[in-house]
Amino acid sequence: MIVFIGAITPFTLGNFDLEISNRLYNEKAHLWTFSEEFPWNHIYRFAALPAIVTGTLALSALALGFMRANFAPFRKLALFLILTLILGPSLLTGSLLGQIWERPQPYETIELGGTQQFGRIIVSSSSTEGRFHGGGLSSTGFYFFGAGLLLLVNRRRKWGAGIILAAGIYGIAIGIASMVQGACFAGDILLSAAASWLFSAMTLHALGLHRGILSSPREKVALPLPRWASLGILLSLLSVTGVICLAFPASELTTTPLLKNAVVTGRLPDTVHLDLDLRGDLEITGGEALLLETEFKGIGFPGSRLRTSSRSIEDGTHIVQRRNGHLSRLNVRNRLSLPPNRVYRITLGKQVLSVVALPPQSDRASGFFAHVWLTSGFKTKLLNIKGKALTEDFFGRRTRSFRIE
Repeated sequence: MIVFIGAITPFTLGNFDLEISNRLYNEKAHLWTFSEEFPWNHIYRFAALPAIVTGTLALSALALGFMRANFAPFRKLALFLILTLILGPSLLTGSLLGQIWERPQPYETIELGGTQQFGRIIVSSSSTEGRFHGGGLSSTGFYFFGAGLLLLVNRRRKWGAGIILAAGIYGIAIGIASMVQGACFAGDILLSAAASWLFSAMTLHALGLHRGILSSPREKVALPLPRWASLGILLSLLSVTGVICLAFPASELTTTPLLKNAVVTGRLPDTVHLDLDLRGDLEITGGEALLLETEFKGIGFPGSRLRTSSRSIEDGTHIVQRRNGHLSRLNVRNRLSLPPNRVYRITLGKQVLSVVALPPQSDRASGFFAHVWLTSGFKTKLLNIKGKALTEDFFGRRTRSFRIE
């Protein structure tokens, strides 16, 4: 813990966190430069799987320990692996610490395209809405500190030191993958490692495993159940646990007004710039007010949701959407309403799946239209927007011109 405190101290005294993340962010293009680069995109997506698989196996061993005599000696070991998973990645760094800390993530800070003030690692403000998402994800790698500590106290020093080193490297790799996505600062990774180490050691002592339980006499006490009954109970337990963890429905309909200054003055600029870092599908239609309507439906962990934040820029608005928690399924529909007689320069992020220009409504007066310059990447499908690309930038994004009536 002294080593961890020494490593975290520089991040508490200055803006070291912000300087590191600033090197990963392209301010002109409003993009996290390495967010889609191999291997960081795959590590960020699948990072939690080893911890989830280990927790599932531990839960199975614990359940079978009460039904099969061969598994009875491993009950305490399985309980240790389950508790460290719950206290570490799931509860402490994944949820509880995020609720207490309320530190804005990199993509939420003004300097990196967000809407909130940067806060140092020891600063907590009631006016912010940040969460410890990225640091919690890296703790799924640091989770294996517990296995290394368990081997150390049972005099398997080489194996224990090797697993601790591997867990540290894996947790740091997950943290870097989160940093290039704009989901966490470097200091959050160190804080996550310290919290994971501390609670692994506390759980180890609380269960009495520090006395070298693996080398002590083992009792084989279990319920006298046939194998088919044990297997049926185990499958039922895993099914119920999976449904509880992954099947919480979430849905929300939000309306985000754009260009707040225009509400006060009552007039839009002649040219409006919109930088939309959205997810899912986008519908563009004509309307009386300039606003973005987002509807999402998903299934995942409790409390998981999609957040939309906006920041005013010169003659325009920057919109960012990010997921909080884990959603095993997510459908997002965005509708952008554009008032007529204006020029709109719209730049789309990489997560926009498709764009469609809706036809004019029956009650719309003829002769009024909005002119749109749309900049999008290769992965975004333009469903009914035709025409040759007029320009192409350094990132391969192409700009097309069309009008919305």
